[in-house]
Amino acid sequence: MKTGFVRRPAGSSIDLGCEVPAAEPLPIWLAALVAARCQVNGKGEDHAVRWSRVSDRALYTNEGADAEWIQPLGVHLRGGQTLVVYWLPGETDYTMEVHGQDEMCA
Repeated sequence: MKTGFVRRPAGSSIDLGCEVPAAEPLPIWLAALVAARCQVNGKGEDHAVRWSRVSDRALYTNEGADAEWIQPLGVHLRGGQTLVVYWLPGETDYTMEVHGQDEMCA
């Protein structure tokens, strides 16, 4: 099934693993989030957050069994949990939500 998302290789300004709909520029808030180069810290293995974009929200799911910290956001995710980040017009900070695996599967 074709989703309209293009996976970009790591290494350039938007390439931190963010999936972007083809031919659509990133909103400024999402470009800033990607530019922050968020890192996953967990069980001795650190790596860049690979954001997915769904309906103007950035999502990252801890697909492992061990807990992870998302820095510099300071968010703790247990195995199977998903971090959802978005920007509400008129706000000065990101809105962040953590959802359990059961909540994201419907």
